[in-house]
Amino acid sequence: MPTTVHHPMGDRFDGAKGECDDKGGDLAVFGIKDNDVRLEIADVLLRAFGITHTWVGLRKSYVASSWIWNDESTGGDEINWYPGQPSSGTHDCAFLLGSGDAEFRMGATRCRTSSYVGLCEVST
Repeated sequence: MPTTVHHPMGDRFDGAKGECDDKGGDLAVFGIKDNDVRLEIADVLLRAFGITHTWVGLRKSYVASSWIWNDESTGGDEINWYPGQPSSGTHDCAFLLGSGDAEFRMGATRCRTSSYVGLCEVST
């Protein structure tokens, strides 16, 4: 299990991913796949900063017609989607939703049209 540090920043998906890359990390994968870690991150970090939507390292692969994590693994049972998500069509990037009754579940939206905070994992 890698040690991770999470740094919030704001941008569209590719911009947030680029900021994580610049810090020597990537958009969060490990901390999102693991439900216990995801809930800890969400509870401590996201609530502390009042963040309700944050990019994570999960994108739709149109070649494979599935969701792919930045570590190249396929999204599977560990994805805790919000009801009705992911919707079909042009929604191609995933985010962690932390408001209302979402219980820190995943949502999907267009990578280029939404501007959320990015959640980075950096090995220490």
